Amino acid sequence: MTTSNLNSALLLFAHGSSDPGWAAPFIKLKAAVQAREPGRIVELAFLERMEPSFDSAVTKLQEQGIEQITVAPIFLAIGGHMRNDLPKLIEETQRRTGITFRVLPALGEADILITAIADWVTSAAR
Repeated sequence: MTTSNLNSALLLFAHGSSDPGWAAPFIKLKAAVQAREPGRIVELAFLERMEPSFDSAVTKLQEQGIEQITVAPIFLAIGGHMRNDLPKLIEETQRRTGITFRVLPALGEADILITAIADWVTSAAR
């Protein structure tokens, strides 16, 4: 980890569900990210119905001295949550904490992911 990353973190942000098993792929994703960058602080948060919430995760990171958070929205498409809810959460949290946020595009906007899904679907459907 470089010096510039000492007070930064990555926050994986997903929708949430009332089914606890729904979170399993996101927990697996968090572990995969941490395995690729062992020195990086990585947290997982949910918009609704699951913990930790966005606010809880950011509070935890702030308590660790984090000043910059990159939010990776684990959403396949941009809808109301990406257009309205996430920007509002970030604005309110930034005002309250002073933390700087950077938001990555939704997963579904990444060409590499679309290609990987298309490859998997065509292979699995054979």
